[in-house]
Amino acid sequence: MLSWALGGACVLLGAFTVEGWLRQRDRTRAFLGLSIVLLCGCGVGVAATMLTGERVALSSQLSITLFLASGWAFFAFRAAMTRLAASITAGVGAITAATAALVLVTGVSLEGVSTIPQHLVVLLLTVVWLACVVEPTVRLWSISSAMPRVQRARLRSIALAYACVVAALLLSIGAAFILGRDRPEITVALPALAVLLFFYIGFEPPRWLLGLWRQREEGYFREAFTDLVLYSPDRQRLAERAVEWAARLVGADGAVIATDDGEVLAVHGLDRAAGWKLVSEMTGYGETRSVTRHPTSSRGVIRVVLEAQLSRGIMAVTSGPLTPVFGDDEALRLTQYGTALAPALDRVLLLERMRRSSQLLDLAYDAVTTWDVRTQLITFWNRGAEELYGWSTNEAIGRDPGELLHAELPESREAILAVLRDQGRWEGEIVQTTKSGRRMNVAVRWALQKDHVGWPDAVIEIGRDVTADKITATELREARDVAEQASQAKSEYLSRMSHELRTPLTAILGYSDLLEMREPRDDQTEAIAAVQEASGHLLSLVNDVLDIARIESGRESFSLEPVALEATVEECVRLVAPSALGRHIKISRSLGDCAGDYLLADRQRLVQALLNLLSNAVKYSGKDAHIFVEAARERDAGGTSDPAAGSGDGEYVRVSVRDTGPGFTEEEKARLFQPFERLGAERTTVPGTGLGLALTRKLVQGMHGTIGVESRRGTGSTFWIRLNRSPVAAPKPRIRRKPPVPAPIIDCRRTVLYVEDNLATIGLMEEVFSMRPQINLLTAMQGGLTLELAREHHPDLIVLDLQLPDIQGDEVLAQLRADPRTASIPVVMCSADATERRRKQLIAAGARAYLTKPVKVQRFLRMLDEVLTSIPVSPA
Repeated sequence: MLSWALGGACVLLGAFTVEGWLRQRDRTRAFLGLSIVLLCGCGVGVAATMLTGERVALSSQLSITLFLASGWAFFAFRAAMTRLAASITAGVGAITAATAALVLVTGVSLEGVSTIPQHLVVLLLTVVWLACVVEPTVRLWSISSAMPRVQRARLRSIALAYACVVAALLLSIGAAFILGRDRPEITVALPALAVLLFFYIGFEPPRWLLGLWRQREEGYFREAFTDLVLYSPDRQRLAERAVEWAARLVGADGAVIATDDGEVLAVHGLDRAAGWKLVSEMTGYGETRSVTRHPTSSRGVIRVVLEAQLSRGIMAVTSGPLTPVFGDDEALRLTQYGTALAPALDRVLLLERMRRSSQLLDLAYDAVTTWDVRTQLITFWNRGAEELYGWSTNEAIGRDPGELLHAELPESREAILAVLRDQGRWEGEIVQTTKSGRRMNVAVRWALQKDHVGWPDAVIEIGRDVTADKITATELREARDVAEQASQAKSEYLSRMSHELRTPLTAILGYSDLLEMREPRDDQTEAIAAVQEASGHLLSLVNDVLDIARIESGRESFSLEPVALEATVEECVRLVAPSALGRHIKISRSLGDCAGDYLLADRQRLVQALLNLLSNAVKYSGKDAHIFVEAARERDAGGTSDPAAGSGDGEYVRVSVRDTGPGFTEEEKARLFQPFERLGAERTTVPGTGLGLALTRKLVQGMHGTIGVESRRGTGSTFWIRLNRSPVAAPKPRIRRKPPVPAPIIDCRRTVLYVEDNLATIGLMEEVFSMRPQINLLTAMQGGLTLELAREHHPDLIVLDLQLPDIQGDEVLAQLRADPRTASIPVVMCSADATERRRKQLIAAGARAYLTKPVKVQRFLRMLDEVLTSIPVSPA
């Protein structure tokens, strides 16, 4: 009877096992199912042997082989569960196969053994099978302690089943040794039937048993869910707790919760990559059904859509090696769980938004506070307010802001609130006091929040300490005033220096001009030329110094326009040609493809820069030298040019002046562009000031260009200027100008008032005016006397100096123009101030012309003739 029961139970368990694995095909469960099926086959064989009573050797050996194979399959299940190395599983399999081969060779059977080799093989068989089963049994029992109750119960059922098999094996061996071949069936059948029950419970438990196992966790689950819903501080913590309890609720092996945009919030029993893959593989995600089953190649999956008011998400749980394929019971439980979980998601989302808003306000550098309109009490106080005012949040909340900060408003609070009600916001600057008592200026912005019926509810105030800004602004204004005063002082200094230097030059050059005009002797001509040359050198030095000072101060403006390269080079070469010819120096031009190019430059300043380079080459190259003027196009590596220059194609033209002179060392090249640096040439007879190259560099930089030099001692030098290439400009039509008509000779008496504070210059002018006997000359050395003489004599022309001892020339001009008696008298300014700004200023103030000292006698006489002949003669 027991044999029939054993055989039938083995057949049923084997069928249930195969059917369960076919419903949920998984590699790990396949090893466990294989082990159970092999044991069932062994049990059927044993039952058949006990029923027939025939001891067939082949049948016995097959049963033993199946028994050994079941042990190896159980070890493979343990290896898959705990991720044991594949090589170990393969090694155990090889040992098991070798043992089975020995069983077949030695003829070991179930009816017993008779020889020593058979006893040894039986001992080996027992050891190998126990090695495959005992360690995994203990291992599964230990890892089950950390699992949910369903998984724990199933693992322990399987562990108990194999423990019973071990006990049955040991009992059978003991009975064989004690009772021999006549051992009763009960020693094998009863333990085997008990084992089958545990296998059934562990591999494919019935649903009523699953529910029974879960009942013990229901109380814990309710308490945990209450804490989950009410006390989870944020969405991440809620998801972590919820996903764990979702898996425990239905005995799932893994679970994941994700947002509707695919963000994985939490996983349980899976890594995040597997969780994301599980969510992304879901089909029908947009369906309105809240529960959808998704069977995959490896496991069953059930999905629950979490429909919250503020967000939408998905919760999915997976069945693993020891969990069931989900049925309606699990789906219903998860649906109820998800429905209860949705409000908790809304709550934590609201908390997160409030917390995030508070954190964002705390990140603000400004002080952000809110106060209730009705109670006038502070309701919010951010970290910026704590740092600004010194009051902590706990100290400030519930206090009146006016009393707490002793605020001084530019107008009454009621007036500001009226503006808030009308416009919704107000901005201003108020004075507030910190906790330490420091008074500070605070720029504030107030905004009004209204309630659902439109009544004023709260005011948000954003404040920033501007005390330091106001102090800085005051200091900047003072610094600006000081800088403007310094600039004005520098301008006055330049004007005074120009006056003091040019005034004596006026007398020197003027008298030399007069001497030259009076047909001097040959020896006198040489002396006059020496005086004029020395004076011209000093005047050039003064001009260069003033030019550099104007450029450095930013008062020199450059008018950039397309300038023809070839025409400019021709003009410069023509100007230095006489000096080059006197030194037997040849100048060659090779502009190549650049001959028709235009440069973006200030033409006057470009001519000045090229002349400086050419004149230096002529002066310092030596006799019989050769000078080459060359040009070539260049392009920036980045394809862009100086944006201030206005060229957008990144093309430049490099103009080089190359000579065959002595050249420079590296140390000398480093000193070339320094003011007053002549590299020892001051000890020679070559004239110069040492300012030419320094001024040239300033001029080129002012035109957004660059300048450089390439030279080696003994091989000559190459100075180059690099400027932006301009698109070709259309040539302007030339206008044929008629030759100037000679100024008519003054044929009537005229009166000229000459105002000058320098006696030497007055003496010079008396000599000059003696060349125009029709002119009656009046002189004055003060501005006040000038006004009196002008009103009394009403001269035909006033020549006015700018620097006078009592009243400045520009003030005298202003008074002359303001007085109706003198407003029509033409005034020509003659001053040593050579700045363009001063010239434009005086012309705008009403001056007829502006002459810069020293002025050539011929030019001064032409000015007299042109002005006086243009004035109609008043009737006597």
